[in-house]
Amino acid sequence: IRCHTGITERTLTTIKESAFRNTGMTSNLVIPVSVSYMGPYTFAECAKLTDITFEESLEENPAAITMDKGIYLGTYNFYKCTNLSRMTLCKRIPVIPAYFAYGCTQLKTVEWPENLGEIGKYAFGQNVSLMSSDFSKTKLESVGESAFAGCSALPAAVFPAESFTTIKEEAFREAGMTGKLVLPASVTYRSEKRRVG
Repeated sequence: IRCHTGITERTLTTIKESAFRNTGMTSNLVIPVSVSYMGPYTFAECAKLTDITFEESLEENPAAITMDKGIYLGTYNFYKCTNLSRMTLCKRIPVIPAYFAYGCTQLKTVEWPENLGEIGKYAFGQNVSLMSSDFSKTKLESVGESAFAGCSALPAAVFPAESFTTIKEEAFREAGMTGKLVLPASVTYRSEKRRVG
């Protein structure tokens, strides 16, 4: 992990449940490419975090594991990190779990990974500053229940034309959606409660 202190651990593979929950970790956080498992609540309620990056390039970390091994993320990883403003996710992340970054009220920008296939329930709920809703360059298949509920600044979502199939209950409830929401023809499950606005 690299943060404002300059601490780096290149051989780190596992971050256990609640390892850094509600600690004073500040500013930027880099998750090394060597990490393959993050338990629930690992960085939850770290109110001073502002920028999170999941390391991508092996060239920056030659001793790391190969990138074809995905990273498992537990629920509530960045729950209520209230000063977090930016998040960069790497292509080793195919699934964003439930409540992943719920209640991060200053989170404005998320760089979605190209291999992203699923966003879990309430994953980005109540992120009132979030502006990132273009999933067209991902492999997104489904958006979970209330995944973006309460994201009042969110513009219209753009989904991949071929892979996207499922949008669950109230996925965008009370989201801003200032533009037009268009679901691609590939969608086969559209909940009756996928309310917008």
